[in-house]
Amino acid sequence: MAESSLHFRLDPSRAEPLYAQIQAQIKYLLASGGLRAEDELPSVRAMAERYLINPNTVVRAYAELEREGLVYKKRGTGTFISQAAVDMATDDKQRIVADRK
Repeated sequence: MAESSLHFRLDPSRAEPLYAQIQAQIKYLLASGGLRAEDELPSVRAMAERYLINPNTVVRAYAELEREGLVYKKRGTGTFISQAAVDMATDDKQRIVADRK
């Protein structure tokens, strides 16, 4: 999926922090098949500019996803979906998708 075709719904009025909203939406895209291994996520700068948010918010969301093994960084290139994210257990995928409904 091209990074430009990713659309996030970020609502600053929600109790959930913006970085957590980004994380949750990326996990949903992974679980629902909207993102695949080696897909590139938008750059921190592009996300911050597009959604008018602080770049540190995007950095935190990506860092949390990286800690969970769902994404990895290629120095000077970007942030990509890991194979481990795609291999996520079916139960986890079903739970994530069900939580969004």
